[in-house]
Amino acid sequence: MYSMTIFKSPRWWDKENRYVYDNKTHRRMDFESWPVFTSFLYKLSRRKLNGKQDAELITPAIFKPNTTRKNENVIAWAGWAAVDVDDVTFGGNLEDELRHRFGDYDYVCYSTASSSDALPKFRLVFHLGAEVEQSRIKHLLDALEWEVEPTATLEDFFG
Repeated sequence: MYSMTIFKSPRWWDKENRYVYDNKTHRRMDFESWPVFTSFLYKLSRRKLNGKQDAELITPAIFKPNTTRKNENVIAWAGWAAVDVDDVTFGGNLEDELRHRFGDYDYVCYSTASSSDALPKFRLVFHLGAEVEQSRIKHLLDALEWEVEPTATLEDFFG
């Protein structure tokens, strides 16, 4: 089983002129297999949006029922992890370079809402094969960070 929790992008301002972020964890979609899940991701990438603010935010986090979006409420990650690639330039064919670099892994790559011809942006979604319990997520992030970009910090990929 693969799942994603969906959050609405910040689309409104509060009275102090700050974005209000959706932190409700009740929007969850479950998929019976990796192919069904990745098919849905590709459909998301083909939607016509007016910009990044129109795109939903998705996470592999499975939250405790009736809680909000906080690390302390995460039970596990649902069999996948994603890395946004927003500012990397490739010297050749992108598909060939990704295949060379990550060809040993099961992953999908799709364009994100802020991608343009002038500045391609995309997401790599890696198949983990099983849920990752909360106590092991930090280890997963450390390993993913090292594998994707050995000289980077977590903030480079996960903000």
